[in-house]
Amino acid sequence: MVTLGVSTVQVQTQNLIITPELRQSIEILQLSSLDLLKYLEEKALENPAIEIDEDVPYPTFAKTGGSGPKDANNNWIESVSRKRETLESCLLEQLMYLSIDSQTRKIAEYLIGNINPCGYLDISTDDIAVALNTTKNAVEEALALIQSFEPAGVGARNLKECLLLQLRRLKGKIHPLAAPIIESHLGDVADGKIKQVAKALGVPPREVQNAMEEIRLLLHPKPGVAYEMDDSLFIVPDLYVRKVGEQYKLYLNNALFPKVSVHQAYIQTIEDSATIDPAFVRYLQEHVQSAMWIKRSLDKRKKTIIRVSEALMRHQVAFLEQGVEFLKPLNLKDIASELDLHESTVSRTIQGKYIQTPHGVFELKYFFSAGLSQGGGNVISSHSVKMRIAYEIDRENPYRPISDAQICALLNKEKIAISRRTVAKYREELRIPASSKRKRYD
Repeated sequence: MVTLGVSTVQVQTQNLIITPELRQSIEILQLSSLDLLKYLEEKALENPAIEIDEDVPYPTFAKTGGSGPKDANNNWIESVSRKRETLESCLLEQLMYLSIDSQTRKIAEYLIGNINPCGYLDISTDDIAVALNTTKNAVEEALALIQSFEPAGVGARNLKECLLLQLRRLKGKIHPLAAPIIESHLGDVADGKIKQVAKALGVPPREVQNAMEEIRLLLHPKPGVAYEMDDSLFIVPDLYVRKVGEQYKLYLNNALFPKVSVHQAYIQTIEDSATIDPAFVRYLQEHVQSAMWIKRSLDKRKKTIIRVSEALMRHQVAFLEQGVEFLKPLNLKDIASELDLHESTVSRTIQGKYIQTPHGVFELKYFFSAGLSQGGGNVISSHSVKMRIAYEIDRENPYRPISDAQICALLNKEKIAISRRTVAKYREELRIPASSKRKRYD
């Protein structure tokens, strides 16, 4: 017979207490380099005890696979502080120079405030008329004014209107089928129904494809996006890996690891505090302590990035030697166990951090990829398989594009065990359309 009862026992458990210093360390670790620079600038403004070495040269920006502009005359603080023009400021500036009545200006300003970053109006003209206690015609007139601004297509309420606004600016300098396609067949061409559109317009399929190529080249579906671009579009390598002799060595981009110290004047004042107001001394001590926490967090961030990056490159020597097709499947647990770190620490470390390799610039998280089991204990990286798929599609006959099933059969012949469904999934992740949409016509 089992007797159930209640008893008191002592159980020893471990709970992680998130101190302000630990929370700050975690926050600093997961910041990208450019976000870190902005963060430090803000902290330096809040805390005069923080002293930052601003003599570090402005980093060299590089797009994947190449290098970009550099300016040795600027420091990183200036680069972070530099303001950029937004779509809203651009539209308001154009409005400012127009001689219009106060009511139209008020409506136009309201409209501009409701245009999203892509350049589209996010609210109906009926709702604006109600909100401003005016007529719909007055709103439409103000909207037409804004739609005459740069960039072409701004202020549209949908894709069709956006493209037609741009089309009018071209004044016939585009394929004659562009207008009827945009007016009546956008959905069909997006679905790859080239033959149906060609039949409806009474032209060969090839002409429809030619028109679509010009539409994609000359018109922009999101005209406001260009104003949202900033330095984050450029990849700033935090680290470089280079072959020296027979070994690969890791180098830091020192411009992205700024030196922070505690202002000596504050420390000296605290040491000579015998005749100073105790409240003021406490104020100084708090600022000095905060500055020291940030300095320690930065040092820890730097060491962790180096440790994780070195471990990654040790695992990916085949990639360094031969390229993306030779990436080794890797997961967070592999590196976390090897370095005696928590998986979440590794995850935070690799977010937004970039490394320049002999094969281009890659985010650290790129080197963690799932693998496809090939039997016999062999595993191949999903990145490698994607590259293989892209290669086959790149060399296909455009008039007879290769299908997912054919790609699957090709890879299977090369002892790469993969299903047609997985091929389709990887193709979609590569943003490559299906074979029916890639087909060209004579």
